[in-house]
Amino acid sequence: MFEAMQQAASRSTDPQAVAMLEYLKSPAGMAVMIVFVLIFAFVAFVVLSSLGGALGGIVLGRANRR
Repeated sequence: MFEAMQQAASRSTDPQAVAMLEYLKSPAGMAVMIVFVLIFAFVAFVVLSSLGGALGGIVLGRANRR
């Protein structure tokens, strides 16, 4: 991951982008990245689980509804 960030920093000419990539390589930046990944994973798991439960309820629902 560090190599990909180094390559992105070398391709960019924007000083703000380079500064952001340098920040993300620091321990504090890595912690921020990990927190964002965990939040994204939590939201993705909740959404996908909800969709799977709804789809399962539709497909496998009761045959005789009154």
